Amino acid sequence: MEITYKNKPILFDDTRAKLPIVLNNRCYFVPWGRRENEEGALPTMPYIADDLLKTGVFAGFKQQLVPILADTYKTEDNRGYLVPDVVQPGQYIQGLMIELNNEKRVYVVGLIFKGSGGHYVAPKMMWRR
Repeated sequence: MEITYKNKPILFDDTRAKLPIVLNNRCYFVPWGRRENEEGALPTMPYIADDLLKTGVFAGFKQQLVPILADTYKTEDNRGYLVPDVVQPGQYIQGLMIELNNEKRVYVVGLIFKGSGGHYVAPKMMWRR
């Protein structure tokens, strides 16, 4: 998964990747998810499925839905190809910021689409207020 903000690509594979989120009308850059080789207690993934949020599985964590600023994003389709898309004016990608102890990370809220060739994840889009 890749997100572009202000012409700068942000790749989940980069261990220094931080996503731009909006809190209290200010932009903050928060680490994007957690990779398997990183220490920590938060989930090891770039996204959290929207359906999973509704189960309460993250009830033990401090959590907050946050807007992720982006101009474009790319997701893998069910064949493994990166598919680009543009964030429309007035839209943002929905994110979930999770905190536990001194660890804070943001995850893309993803919609899972299943097909005959497998599945792919698309970011959940929200409109700005």
